[in-house]
Amino acid sequence: GIVPLALYARNYAGVTVSGRRLIEAMYVHDVEPPGIYVESEAELPTFHEGGCAVISLFYEPATRQTLDTACADGG
Repeated sequence: GIVPLALYARNYAGVTVSGRRLIEAMYVHDVEPPGIYVESEAELPTFHEGGCAVISLFYEPATRQTLDTACADGG
């Protein structure tokens, strides 16, 4: 079933990509304690497996659009 967002560790960092100011987010389930973590880009967790237990996305505040949402490979 669908895992509620409150059960994910939600990691956020401000980044600049091609001159655009974005928020990079990594949502991680069952690896870190649930909660909201605001950190630097270097501190964001990185995963290459985990399926949708690991969700990454970019958000552009200027346009209020979510960009490049994806689940990790594997799982």
